Amino acid sequence: MSCQYLLDRQEAMPARRRVPEWRARAQLRERLAAETGAEPIPFGARIPVALLFPNDYAIGMANIGVHWVWRAVQSHPAFSCDRVFLDHMPPLSVESQRPLGDYPLILVSCAFELDYWNVARALR
Repeated sequence: MSCQYLLDRQEAMPARRRVPEWRARAQLRERLAAETGAEPIPFGARIPVALLFPNDYAIGMANIGVHWVWRAVQSHPAFSCDRVFLDHMPPLSVESQRPLGDYPLILVSCAFELDYWNVARALR
């Protein structure tokens, strides 16, 4: 079975919630304002890195691995790390509400095998 066959079959699966981009950005700004304990670094101040968790925000934030990787990258003096979850399509970062294509480096944290499909969907 080829990868292309699997990706073609995936198109028949229900898509993530598609909302207008302005609404997705507003929801991400509200979510970031409600968080405590982390100070985002302005986009462009350092080399931007996207940390993609290929599932919803609530599941990703409950995953200690996401926190560990985010903290490790964020503490490095050359990088700033923005988290990206798949609550919306196309995926936008929580911190700067930018699409994945704006990042020169994308890290992926997969907790479940079924999330591999979502990685392929996000990177399209």
